[in-house]
Amino acid sequence: MAMIMTLTQEVSVLRDRLDTIEILLAEKETISLEDIDNFVPSDDVVMQRKEKRQLLLKRVLLPLEKDLEK
Repeated sequence: MAMIMTLTQEVSVLRDRLDTIEILLAEKETISLEDIDNFVPSDDVVMQRKEKRQLLLKRVLLPLEKDLEK
């Protein structure tokens, strides 16, 4: 279970970083690692990411919960 949760956390972090890159590239043609590392998401982006994270957790945990119910 710990391994699944750790991998899920890593996927979530990668999704957030990719989202950051997509947002920055929509604003300008080229970006740097510094741009990515210094990016501060808007409140709207934070909420969207939170919702996506919750959906990811539900998808990962649902099969585990079903197994526990058996």
